[in-house]
Amino acid sequence: MGSYLNPGKKGFQESLNSDIYKLSLEKETLQKIMDNFSISTELSVVAVNMDGEAFLSSTQYEENEFCRYIQSSKEGRRRCEKCYKKACKEAFKWDEPYFFRCHAGLVMWASPLQIDQARVGAIVCGQVLLWKADHLFLNEIKNLHLYVGQPEQLLSRARELKVISVRQCQAAAELLKVVAEHFGDTGYYLLIDQKNKFNWRNMVLSQIRERKKAYEHTAFDRSVYLKRERNFLQYVRMEDRKKIVEMFPILYTDMEIISGYDRAEAKRIVRDFMVLVSRACAEAGLEAELAQQMLRQYEKETERLKNSEEIYAVSYGTICNYLDMIFQSGEDSHTGLIRSVTDYIRQNFGQEISLEDIAGHVSLSKSYLCALFKENMNMTVNDYLTRVRVEKSIELMKNRAWSVGEIGRKCGFASQSHYTKVFRKMIGMTPGQYRNKLLS
Repeated sequence: MGSYLNPGKKGFQESLNSDIYKLSLEKETLQKIMDNFSISTELSVVAVNMDGEAFLSSTQYEENEFCRYIQSSKEGRRRCEKCYKKACKEAFKWDEPYFFRCHAGLVMWASPLQIDQARVGAIVCGQVLLWKADHLFLNEIKNLHLYVGQPEQLLSRARELKVISVRQCQAAAELLKVVAEHFGDTGYYLLIDQKNKFNWRNMVLSQIRERKKAYEHTAFDRSVYLKRERNFLQYVRMEDRKKIVEMFPILYTDMEIISGYDRAEAKRIVRDFMVLVSRACAEAGLEAELAQQMLRQYEKETERLKNSEEIYAVSYGTICNYLDMIFQSGEDSHTGLIRSVTDYIRQNFGQEISLEDIAGHVSLSKSYLCALFKENMNMTVNDYLTRVRVEKSIELMKNRAWSVGEIGRKCGFASQSHYTKVFRKMIGMTPGQYRNKLLS
């Protein structure tokens, strides 16, 4: 979508569906253009972002066997992305199709993609030779150590590489330039989506890479991640946006380490995480049906994504949408009032507050407040107050200087027995068991 911020609650559904529909149409149209380009030229073509990662490609002519063999290894994929990244930079430098030999010796060319004067990436075409693979070429790629198995497996594929003339190469490049310009004119939603993801990477991924490097040769305790995940979901339920944003790079790095840097496994872990986030948002007041619809949209968006960092960017955007729906003031006349109630409870949970106190704070009758709160939050006022107290008590448990009884009193519970009873009912174990088992 065009932004990771959304309009008010009433307009969100219409806006979301409109943006999704427009983005879907653009992808369908541009996919058809790329497919027709491939059919007419018998060449593969792919759109990549400024990091060299593909986000749209032709379906008619996939990468040849030679390239697929190279990219079957992590190092091969890394080299290809690095090569595409450099091609993007050079294409913008010259503002026209940039011809180059890739790291494996194939001839390719790239045309720049931009929107609103911002660099988005490039459309890359080629993966061909201008001459038959001869003895010198085969020796050259053999010395590059591009293969993952026996050298002959790569060389046999190299002998099957497509050969075109210089004239065909130039004609295809000119046609590619037209395609790239059409992208810039009509692919607004698709390209702005890539721009937003790229901006997100600039802000957050440097932190992720730093942490990955720190843990590169260190065994990682999965329980550490599970504790952080629980804290994150707690922050979602408690509407603590600052801590939520701070934890994104930490959690995503944990996911990378746990997955063993395997893209498919990282994708599965993020998906499981998003299911938990969806539930936490529903518990925080977001309509359950809307939370599920947004989760389905996330799954649809990431269905064909293979790059883990791009998956993280999409999940980040989805969570931001979730939070905007929970926290926004929007057009709903009751939203500000409900927010005043939840703010009052979060500020005074440690004191003895009654329903009369809360209703008086917002100048409503108890009965009307209860009905309004239940309608908007899918829980009673007392249920919300209890949840806040329990969640806050979990935060205080990290301080071992306080006993369970002291923590209960600090969070507004009249007695330790009452605190234990409520905690067990909500969490499934006593405060002491939780502290010793999950916060050790």
